Amino acid sequence: MRKHEVQRFCVAAGLAVVLGGGCLSGTAVADPPSAKLTKQIGVMERILDGVLIDSPNFLVYSQKNTHGVYLDEFGVLFCFEASLINRNENQEWWKDLGKKFKVYTQDGKTIIDLQNDDKDKDSDKDVEVPFDGKEWKEKHEKAQQELYEHGKAELAEALADYGETLGALRADQKVAVTALLRDSDFLAENEISTLVLTAKVSDLRAYASGNISDKEMRSRIVTEEY
Repeated sequence: MRKHEVQRFCVAAGLAVVLGGGCLSGTAVADPPSAKLTKQIGVMERILDGVLIDSPNFLVYSQKNTHGVYLDEFGVLFCFEASLINRNENQEWWKDLGKKFKVYTQDGKTIIDLQNDDKDKDSDKDVEVPFDGKEWKEKHEKAQQELYEHGKAELAEALADYGETLGALRADQKVAVTALLRDSDFLAENEISTLVLTAKVSDLRAYASGNISDKEMRSRIVTEEY
C-alpha cells in the first residue's frame, strides 16, 4: 500500500473512531492544527518510524511509514502499515543446511541423508524422518502470536513514553496508534487486519509527570482489534 493510500485509510479510520465515539457534533467547525502541533505530529511520526524500523516484531515496508491525522474532536491518530517478521528471514542458520544433509522423497517417505565428513562409511546412514505438518504449523502459529503480542506491547510502550510530546493537544483529547496489518497467515486466520491503541492525553501527561505508574498507564491504554 502506498503512502497516500495509508493516509486515506488513516483519515477514514479516524472518522470512524470519532463517529463511533459519538463525539462529532455535526455543527461545530473544527479548527486546523496549529503550527506547533503540526510540528509535534511530525516529530511523533519520526519517533514511531524509528520504533518500527528497529522492531524485532513488526516488518515495515519503508523508513517513512507513519502518518498522523489531526481530528479536533478526537486528537491525533497515527497510522502505519506493517506485517509480522518472519524470524527465518533474519537468521543465517539455513545457509549451511545443504552441507549437512540432503532431503528427498522415496516411496512416499521423507528421507534425510546425513552428509557425514567422517571416513567411516558405517556411520553414513539414511534416517527416515516423517514430516509432521501439524506440529510445524502449531509452532509457527505460536511464534507468530508471540511476535504479535510483543508488538502490541512495544506500541503501547511507545505511546506511553512519547505520546505526551504532543504538548499542543488539549487535555480532553486522545492519541491513537493504528496498525494496518497484512501478509500474515496468523493474523488472517484470526481475522485481525487492524490494531488500534488509544490513550487519553490527560493520562499520558500524568504518566510523564510520575503521577501514575507504568502498570497503571498500560491498563488505561485501550486496545481494539478487528
